[in-house]
Order: sequence, then C-alpha cells, then structure tokens
Amino acid sequence: MKGDYSNRELDMYHNMINEKLDQILHQTTKTNGRVTRLENWKAWLVGYSVAVTPVGAWIVYEVMKILK
Repeated sequence: MKGDYSNRELDMYHNMINEKLDQILHQTTKTNGRVTRLENWKAWLVGYSVAVTPVGAWIVYEVMKILK
C-alpha cells in the first residue's frame, strides 16, 4: 500500500531533503554575496558619475570660452 514507510525510510528521506536544503542555502548565500557586490559597485559608479559630470561639464565650458 502506498504511504506505508518505515521510520528508517522516513529518516533517510528527511536527511536527503536536509542535504538538498543545505546545498540550496549555500548557493543562495554565494549568489546574494555576488549580487550585493554588484549593487555596491553600481551605487559607487552612479555616485561617481553624478559627482564628476558637473565638474567635467564646467571644464569643457571653460575650455570652450578660452578657444573662442
């Protein structure tokens, strides 16, 4: 009859599920670390661009004034 499992079989099945969950947790932790690094890099790049763009535009403006 389907569903009649011994305690040993249930323990083995439980252990297999726990091993898979541990593997998923490990991979998820690695992936989250990589995503966090990418998000930090993106935030730095956007911040740097926001800070540098006005300075660069001002320099171009001043150079254009001199060249006229």
